[in-house]
Amino acid sequence: MASHVFVMDSSAHRTQIKTSPRKILREVLEEACTKLKLNPDDWTLKHNNRALDLSLPIQHARLSSGAKLELVRSSRSPSVISVALQVPSPENN
Repeated sequence: MASHVFVMDSSAHRTQIKTSPRKILREVLEEACTKLKLNPDDWTLKHNNRALDLSLPIQHARLSSGAKLELVRSSRSPSVISVALQVPSPENN
């Protein structure tokens, strides 16, 4: 499991964060933002151009030791979502 990851910001500053398999990705984000003097509420993490679920522990995020994570601005704009409803068929009424 990951013993450390590298977090890179948009200006190519890199910081190493020590991790354990049970460490939550939100904690990694907060540590990196503290070291880089950024507000963690404005940022999120990506790995291989894939947004990471910050509620997952390192062991469930499939990150190897030494993984390079990107620090990117989180989107505050609303996005379009699709919702599908399945209505039950009427019973003999």
